[in-house]
Amino acid sequence: MTTEYRVAPADLLRSLPLRYIGHVSVVGDCFCFGLAVEYTPDTHRAYPIYLNLCGAATSVEAAWAKLAQGKELGITPLERNATTIPLHPPDKGLYVRIQRKIDGLGMDNLILLHRQLAQPTFTDTELTFLMAADETLARARLVDYVRQMVKIAVFPAWGEYLHQQGYRMGLLTPRQSHEGLMFWTLKVDAAAWTEIICDGLRKGRIKLP
Repeated sequence: MTTEYRVAPADLLRSLPLRYIGHVSVVGDCFCFGLAVEYTPDTHRAYPIYLNLCGAATSVEAAWAKLAQGKELGITPLERNATTIPLHPPDKGLYVRIQRKIDGLGMDNLILLHRQLAQPTFTDTELTFLMAADETLARARLVDYVRQMVKIAVFPAWGEYLHQQGYRMGLLTPRQSHEGLMFWTLKVDAAAWTEIICDGLRKGRIKLP
């Protein structure tokens, strides 16, 4: 198995639903069974934060190479006469790659995760991504992300409050993958998240344990 994957939790990969979305043709055809995208603010072009491909090794690796180089990749949807889904990575080297051979089929499964989904960092970046199988896990992961951003204590019981206020303040944006899984785009803004916590404590909406 070829992998650069080290940090994204195993529950994330187990929870990813599979649905045939369309095919990709770079060097031969491969098939897309999962796609979640965000949009570059200035151009509004879509770029993948999660992509799941299956096909011959040369086909999936050719698709991976285009995205790794920051080049456009198109997905032709299953529906007849549907418009191709263009993917435009805003930069090179954005993705963590997980690749394995599927025994007995002579095909490879390739999963690409944006580094800010697989290996989130909270310095020298503006955005990170949060994906979870259910809202309870999403709240817990949000608490962990905010804890790594700010320099004050953050407690698990504050997950619902942080989610509500993060959304209200435009720091947390809900998205949906093509196969229906929810994920969130999170702004890395330590000052804004600190103010949300301090305001909640002042108004009694959250309390210290």
